[in-house]
Amino acid sequence: MIVTSTGKWFRKLLKVMGALLAGFLLLSVIGSVAIMTVPRLPLTADPILINPEYQSVSFIARDGVTLKGWFFPGDNGTVIVIVHGGFQNRVDDLANTAGIGRDLVRLGFNLLLFDLSGRGESGGKGVNLKYEPSDIGGAVDYLKQRGFNTNSIGLMGFCSGAAGVCIFSAGEQVGAVVLDGCFNTIKSMVINQARERHIPIRLLSAFHSTMKQIVKYSYRYETQDPIDFIGKIESPILLIHEQFDDLVSYQDTLDIYSRATVTDVMFWEVQGAYHSRAYDYDPTAYINRIVGFFESKLTL
Repeated sequence: MIVTSTGKWFRKLLKVMGALLAGFLLLSVIGSVAIMTVPRLPLTADPILINPEYQSVSFIARDGVTLKGWFFPGDNGTVIVIVHGGFQNRVDDLANTAGIGRDLVRLGFNLLLFDLSGRGESGGKGVNLKYEPSDIGGAVDYLKQRGFNTNSIGLMGFCSGAAGVCIFSAGEQVGAVVLDGCFNTIKSMVINQARERHIPIRLLSAFHSTMKQIVKYSYRYETQDPIDFIGKIESPILLIHEQFDDLVSYQDTLDIYSRATVTDVMFWEVQGAYHSRAYDYDPTAYINRIVGFFESKLTL
């Protein structure tokens, strides 16, 4: 059989195209795993540094996973649940949940700090964005079993923890909700992360649709964007945006704010602070703002 130069060229072209397709799929898989997989950070902090009076507790998430945490008793009859960021555990060093928790307990609030699924000492797998609403639901159920009523429970989340609080609160009533650094869509968060790492946005856009399908079928995760849930929240909301947040823009937070339908919604931009670091930037102002919000909204 005679192979023409055109035939040889066509075969080479097929090989090149096959290699490019294989590389594209491989990079899409790697990107999907990087976005969704959360490493388990060991819990090393001492709860005594938050408050000497505490209880190590465990409870069941709504999907059956056992979650671990600390409960700190207060004396004002209301309780705050802090939901840490995605790549953290109950002691979120970025947001400084230990410092925030210490101040809240000192001011009389009951406090629940816990590890999301696959983080710290909790069971389950660390999959970003998938299990947060179920985990938060388990925490709320646990507090109700302890005697707290719905209107006495305040939820406070950071970054993807804030997204989880937003999504959960859209389906259930709680006393009040604080969303610190809550992105509006997963796509916007991924784009901002890519920009921070100097990854060309056009390159990311080329992979986005394929990565979305890989995540859907490999992790059984359907995209849930906070902006689609904020309008269903009936509890009072405080949205916090840090001025120099490089992962969530002012416009992202404003978009969420504009989609809220509850009349009791507030927007606070913390000047000079970076993503989830408003407390460390000005602890007094931060605590005064969230304590004032919770005290005015939570009821026994």
